[in-house]
Amino acid sequence: MDSLLAERGDTIESSLILIQRFAPDSYFTQAQHDRLRELMGKRPHLSAEEGEELDALIDAELDATVARTDAFVGERSK
Repeated sequence: MDSLLAERGDTIESSLILIQRFAPDSYFTQAQHDRLRELMGKRPHLSAEEGEELDALIDAELDATVARTDAFVGERSK
């Protein structure tokens, strides 16, 4: 990480890195995960509706990531 930051010229003194397993949890369900994988596999051939559904699932996963991070940080600050 230090070498990547040095290459970019960034001078960030500290950072938090979370590694997402991309597995279902209470923030992004098994059904959502399965559908996201299915749509990602069909990506070159999605209908307009499927494209919108994929976008919504990507947004939901991003929201889930934020919620996971908030929960993690909240637990760590106790």
